[in-house]
Formats: sequence, C-alpha cells, structure tokens
Amino acid sequence: MQSFDQNEKHVKLNTYQISKKLFWFILSLIIIGLVVLLVLTIYFGVRSQKTTIVYHETTLLSTSTHNPNDTTTSIGSTTTIHLIRPVERIPMNLKPELYQWTITPDLIQEKFVGDLLYTFTCLESTKELIFHMVDLNIDNSTIAIVNSSSSSIPIFDSWYYDDHNQFMKINFLSNFQPVMVYTLHIVYSANIDRDLEGIYLSDYVDVNGVSRTFITSQMEPTYARNVLPCIDEPARKALFRITVSHDPSYAVWTNTELEHSDTLSDGRINSYFAPTLNMSTYLLALIITPKSDFACRPDRIINSSKNIISRICGRIPILQQMAYADDVAFKAVNFFNQYFDIDYALPKIDHFAVPDFEGGAMENYGLLIYGEIGLFFDEKIGSTSQQQHVTLLIAHEVAHQWFGNLVSPAWWGELWLKEGFANYMESLATDFIEPSWKQDELFVIDKVFSFMKVDSLPTSRPISIEINNLADIFL
Repeated sequence: MQSFDQNEKHVKLNTYQISKKLFWFILSLIIIGLVVLLVLTIYFGVRSQKTTIVYHETTLLSTSTHNPNDTTTSIGSTTTIHLIRPVERIPMNLKPELYQWTITPDLIQEKFVGDLLYTFTCLESTKELIFHMVDLNIDNSTIAIVNSSSSSIPIFDSWYYDDHNQFMKINFLSNFQPVMVYTLHIVYSANIDRDLEGIYLSDYVDVNGVSRTFITSQMEPTYARNVLPCIDEPARKALFRITVSHDPSYAVWTNTELEHSDTLSDGRINSYFAPTLNMSTYLLALIITPKSDFACRPDRIINSSKNIISRICGRIPILQQMAYADDVAFKAVNFFNQYFDIDYALPKIDHFAVPDFEGGAMENYGLLIYGEIGLFFDEKIGSTSQQQHVTLLIAHEVAHQWFGNLVSPAWWGELWLKEGFANYMESLATDFIEPSWKQDELFVIDKVFSFMKVDSLPTSRPISIEINNLADIFL
C-alpha cells in the first residue's frame, strides 16, 4: 500500500487551483481580444467604405450655377443608397380661375406655339407664382401681369425651373394681394412628339395608301403640363377657353363646341371654342385632323332638360362599322341621366376613335378618345365578346362623366373614387342597353371574383394609397 505525506497533498492541491485560475484568466483575455479585434475590423472596414445617399431626380435648374463635376474622394469602395425624394404639391395661396389658351400647331416642323392668359385669385399674399411645366420653351419677354383688380400690378422679376418637382417658379417685385384677381400672360413653344403624352402626333394610312399625320392628346395623369403651364393637380379645377390657329384643310375637336372662326391674313383659320366647365387639367383634350379623312356620324340628340348632342367620330372608311357604338353611346348617356337624376353637364359628348392610342379609352370632358378597336364592331361578322367589349368600354367612359369629371378625386391616391364607381356603373348601364346579357349578374363573376383574387395577393394595393411620386399613380 502506497502512503504519502499530508503536506505534499496540500501543495499539490494549491498548485492545481492556481493552474485553474490561470487557465480561466488566459481564456478571458483571449475572448476579450477576439471581441476587440472584431469591433476594430468592423469599424475600420466601415471607415474605409464611403456611403452616399443619393436622391433621384433632384437637379435644380435656376439662374444660379453650380459645378456638377465636384467630387469627394475617399479610400475604399462606395456604397450608394438610392432614395426617391417625394414631389411637392403646389401651395394653395393662388386659385386658378381660367386658362385662355391659344395653340398654333405646325405639323411640318412638328412644333407648336402656345399663348396663355392665366387668370387667378390670390388667397394669401405672395410674390411667387408656381406652375407645373415640362419641356416648354418660355419667351421671357412675354411674362407679365396684364390685368388686375388691384390698383397695383406686380412687376415680373425672374423665374427658374425646379426639375424634380416640374415647377416653373415666377418671382415678382411686389406681392399679390388677397382677394384680388390677376391675369398672367406667357408665350412659349414646344415640340410635338410621338410619345403618346400631352398632345402628340399620330400616323395613319389614307384610302390612297399615303401615310399621313394628325394631332391627338392624352393628358392623364400629369401630361397637361407638357402642353401648357398649369396647376396640374386634379383638385385644382378651372375653366378653359381654347383657340386653335390651324391650316384650313384641317378640322379641330376639343372639349366644347365651336363658337365661331375667322380667317387670318396668312390663310390660317382661328377656331374659337366655348368655355368649358370647371374641370381638372387631366381632362383637357384636343384633336386636329385632315378634313378629307376624318368625320363624325350624324348627330344624335339626347332629350333631357337641354338638348345634348351625342356623336361618334373617326376615320371615314370605318364610320359604318361604328353604328353599334353610336347606339350604345346614345343609350348610355340617357341611362345615366335618368339613373342619377343629374343631366350630363355639357352641350355635347363626342366619342372619337384614333388609330394610335395607348390605353383603351380616356374620359376627357366632352371629347372621349378611344383606340379604334374600342368603337369598332361589324355587326355582320363581329363576335359577342367584341360587342360586349365595345358596350362595357363606352359605358365605363360615359360613367366617368359623373364619377371623375363632375365629382373628381382631390389627389391621385383616391383613384378608387372614379375607377371603382365607373367599373360598377358600366355593368348597370350595359344591363340597360343589352338586358339579355344580364351583365349586372355577371358583375360578380367578371369583376368581384377577379378583384378578390388580386386582393388576396401579398402585393395587392390598398384602396387609398399615399402618392409621393408621379410614377406611383398607375402602378
């Protein structure tokens, strides 16, 4: 049997305890060292990386200059965080009353000259007048207040362009006074493109096989600013009085009826149109076509408290195939007049088919514009589905004359106000026009079920959304 001394046992125990403490101490130092090393690595890694926050579309063009080539140099890679700066709304200190707009188009040069008399009421004192404007070349020498209910007329000082917000900001030397009414004069020019925005060129082939050009328009949602300086927001309604100076071989259609015309010394014709109702800028419409190739079917008179003219217009060779659309358009206005007990607001409602149109149709006040397929139905060979498409589309656009035109959304986040109601009302009108289809019952299958399917998706949009950028309007 092995034996050992008690003191020897005590020494061995103390040695073991010291070694254990030393082990934990060293381990703690290692862990702390690793943590410190990790923190330093992250810190210096971030320090070596430059992070830049960039707002898209924030260039400000003004009378002042800046150096776009200024750069900041840093060591390491660059991370750019792209944010989209929200667009601003035009202040409510000035209320638009009337746009007296004269347009002189030149189809050969593909340009136009605009002459604008803009009448507004001052609600709050300010020296600054703000419009929306895109790609318009302003003649500075023409900018002036030409009429005022005030004893003093503010004098034009300067203007600059805010590219991000698409604002033209005009500064004056003295204030506009509250309650006073002023009229501003501006002359400008712009190109007429084929981009399907604002007023644009559209091509077609005539009966002789010759390619020809005419002018048509699409202002919704925010393309009126491509045509004239204006407050291009749906709630900022105003009257429009339109004059078109044009070649005598061309015919003109706009929101209202022609009042009179006169011939100028150079042979051009000035066509003067009746003033519109108060309306949103996106409802402005203009079509200028060769007289030889475009016309309207005979007027249909809608019996109401006032005689309303209903017309179908388009290229002459296909007018016969628009007879069914003519009947639908006439009946749709009659239906809504009775259903709402509020008569259609304007003296006329034109439905115009154009060869080159991006959407299915557009409900411009008094001048509804369609792609040709929207009004074309050959009753001899056309299918029932084609007939249904024409009927529903016309009913939808006519419904907008009440939901959207007469009653308008205050801002683009409330599109449901006009689109939702028009989607529903088109079925009621179609059921009146073609009762055998039972379209009011099909609404559940055609619309409600499809909407529920879309609404179940994680990407579905809420009914009301916040619109901060123009690209969000029709997502």
